[in-house]
Amino acid sequence: MKRSFRIKIEQTVYFCFRSMGPLVVNLKRLQKEPIRLRGSLDAQALEIETLDELIQIAGPARYSFVVQWTGQGIMISGELEMPLRCICARCLTEFDDWIRLPAWTTYAELSGEDALPVEGENVDLTPLVREELIFALPQHPLCSPECPGILPKEEDVPRPSGSASNVWSILDSLDL
Repeated sequence: MKRSFRIKIEQTVYFCFRSMGPLVVNLKRLQKEPIRLRGSLDAQALEIETLDELIQIAGPARYSFVVQWTGQGIMISGELEMPLRCICARCLTEFDDWIRLPAWTTYAELSGEDALPVEGENVDLTPLVREELIFALPQHPLCSPECPGILPKEEDVPRPSGSASNVWSILDSLDL
């Protein structure tokens, strides 16, 4: 069973089918004028799943971009962002982070080996957005660049007993 959903594009609502992703653009309209897309998508709609225990997606990805026809393909420029809930790889503290791509620009071919999926007169931009967000995931999340890691408790730190000269006196008792 196909489910339908709506995409709002500059006051006009187009209906698409769920066989394509949620970011679908009509190519005939795109050839006439650039199309502005703005909204949010959850990780399930983008089909993003983090396999890293240190990184979890904390909310929907937000996007705002303009799609332009170039004759052979499409140019997309705008902003992408997605909230993350991370665990620091050094100190294991939980912290919030963001993927922010404020000046995101990409070009996509509509034919050939690396072409976007085109169905009828529609092209699905979801794979491009998914790929950019996955590439922007932190590889080694840190709560701060200066994070010292897990600090030992004060009682766990070994303390030398006696004076500095007594530390070396144990070597005097060795029979070599």
